[in-house]
Amino acid sequence: MRLSLLLLLVSPMVHAKPSLKGALQITVMDATGNPVYLATVTLKNPLFGRTVRVAKTMTLKQIPPGSYRIEVRAPNFEPQDRSVIIKAGETEAVTLTLTPATLSMGVQVVAPSQFSLMKQNSEVSSQYLDRDTVSRLPRFGDDLFRALNTVPGTSSNDFGSAFTVRGGEYREVHVTLDGMELYEPFHIKDFTGIFSFIAPETLGGITLNTGGFDATYGNALSGVMALSSSEPSERRSHAQISLGGLSYQTEGRFNNGLGQYVFSARRGYLDVLLSLGGDEEEEGEVEDTDVTYWDSYGKLAHALGINQTLSFNYLLAADGFVNYEEEGMELEDIDSDYDDQYFWMNHDWVPNDQFSLRNTLYSGRIDRSRFAFSEGSEERVDYRIDDQRETRYRGFKTAAEWEQRWHFLRFGIGFRQNDATFRYTSNIKNGIVIGGVGERVISTNFDFDNTEYHAYITDRFQLTANLNVELGLRFDHQSEPKDDQLSPRLNARYQNGPHTFRLAAGTFHQAERGHELQVADGVTRLQTPEKATHLVLGYERRLPFDIDLRVEGYYKKYDNLRTRFVNLTKSLVFYPGLSGDRVAIDADQGRAYGFEIVFRRDIGSRFSFFGNYAWSHTKDELLDGRELFRPWDQRHTLNLAANYRAGRKWNINGAWIYHTGWRTTPFRYDATTDTIEVGAWFSDTFPAYYRLDLRINRAVYTRGKRSFEIFVDIANVTNRKNIRGTEDFTFVETESGTRLEYGEDGWFPILPSFGITWRF
Repeated sequence: MRLSLLLLLVSPMVHAKPSLKGALQITVMDATGNPVYLATVTLKNPLFGRTVRVAKTMTLKQIPPGSYRIEVRAPNFEPQDRSVIIKAGETEAVTLTLTPATLSMGVQVVAPSQFSLMKQNSEVSSQYLDRDTVSRLPRFGDDLFRALNTVPGTSSNDFGSAFTVRGGEYREVHVTLDGMELYEPFHIKDFTGIFSFIAPETLGGITLNTGGFDATYGNALSGVMALSSSEPSERRSHAQISLGGLSYQTEGRFNNGLGQYVFSARRGYLDVLLSLGGDEEEEGEVEDTDVTYWDSYGKLAHALGINQTLSFNYLLAADGFVNYEEEGMELEDIDSDYDDQYFWMNHDWVPNDQFSLRNTLYSGRIDRSRFAFSEGSEERVDYRIDDQRETRYRGFKTAAEWEQRWHFLRFGIGFRQNDATFRYTSNIKNGIVIGGVGERVISTNFDFDNTEYHAYITDRFQLTANLNVELGLRFDHQSEPKDDQLSPRLNARYQNGPHTFRLAAGTFHQAERGHELQVADGVTRLQTPEKATHLVLGYERRLPFDIDLRVEGYYKKYDNLRTRFVNLTKSLVFYPGLSGDRVAIDADQGRAYGFEIVFRRDIGSRFSFFGNYAWSHTKDELLDGRELFRPWDQRHTLNLAANYRAGRKWNINGAWIYHTGWRTTPFRYDATTDTIEVGAWFSDTFPAYYRLDLRINRAVYTRGKRSFEIFVDIANVTNRKNIRGTEDFTFVETESGTRLEYGEDGWFPILPSFGITWRF
């Protein structure tokens, strides 16, 4: 009996059919026989496709038999394609020898502080983070902007998607999409913009400059984030449901490849989730909260002849926030609506390989409507605010590129007309004053218009065999207030074997735009443009064990700074002026300096990692000569991320973020005078901030090109309470007198999210 059972178990193995799949062993080397690292190899036929990064040699298994096309791409090498036949049960060995490519001046990166992410091309090692790495980074709500806080020199808070760069403010980062400037591209701006309104799948790449950028970019003091939309080569669609909302995107080509389209639409459903919980109506208490937001992007492009292309683009976004709370004598009613619209048309003319010209015609609007009312608050804050703003803009710009063997020349001009309308009234009474004012009444009603012009020219050339230099000059003009700025720029790159040195120096200006006017703080006139002077030095090389190292030091000096309004004890306030700790910072100059160390290792193996450390110092110099730390000054920052590819279907990524606590102001309550005494502004810090995030992806492949991907994202896995300010101020009467009690307000606790993506 036992022998029969043993034979029954063994017989399936004895008579098992041979494997129906084959394998491919790939070796990539250069002409001298040395291995080529970080080559991207794509194996595909109409029914199967796989893309991997090869480190020296790699074997791909479980490949269905058939004829395939192999495409090999590697930085600084010419691309190579070839055919291969995979046979069942056999391993096909292929050795590919790549020849060095001649890099034109136009594609060489001369400036330091430049990070490329998610590029559609296959030059992986030239990117700080490739598309796969970014897509697997933990990020709340699957929001792309939140993944950028891993870039050295950037800083952000848990609530908002916006980030600062090297001690600057959020507004000092210039954001463009296909050349169109975007202003505060975030949903739910009442809380510093919880989600961006750029869908990750619509992008073909990101270039982030954290300093020393060239003269093609203006109106930015600290950084530039240039987004490019997807360039589809075939029809692809995807639908996703996540904590961020529902989304759908489709892209492809038509008319024999002469035309292309991209369409994306997203709708947040926080209002649906909140409604499922119902309104909290306990005895004597009513609460009703509603949050809605949506966005849509579209591009339609078509070739006009053999050397011209015309594209039409739009980006629309809207969101609303409603909150009604009533408890006893306390009442709060908030209703906010935002509407952002962008329309632009690009005409590209490329008559030959050396010259290209792009003309852009654009228009847009930014509308804001906010109403807020509160009385009977325990924190002694009563207010009534009515804020209505409309901003309109339209313009034209042209940009040209002319490339010769040793020169890469770029030049352009632009015109822009801005119109804005403000209708604002507020009456705010603060019973708890910490350095600010107790009562504020503002009523203003005005319109204004502003005209802007700009022109620039840059020339990138080879000075010696190892030294490339780029010189640039930019001119900007504004009619309100009337002012002209001239901004010279210098970038240089020196290559000595495996060592690369980069230098950037120049001046940068930023004019105040209508939507930035701080009407809620009593400002009714645009201030003159600010100025920053940058000096950046960088060094790069590859270390043993295939670790890429990058070190940069920077110095940034500010001049002619605007009056800035900040809160002394809180990092986040729903509305300017609601807190009694809001003060004006009248600083004429400032400086930010520091250094950054970046390292990463990703050679296509299952395990990869990257990290960076930054030391920084940021201060302003007040008009009276005193020096003052900026509230977001963080002396030490450390970002670490590790990724494990557990086979073709599973991926696990963990990210750890640490930085010195942001600045705050010490204070104490004096019961004898019934006042709150304030110490030196921003002389103290909150406790150190750190957070561990985790993301797990699981792919499910079906027939053809269809697939599912499921992800689980957990922010702040350890549930650490990172302090962001003070809250819940209450005066308590005791036998010894009146005492002021308050709590510590924290950033996000542990926050899980999930999502499902269907690609077809």
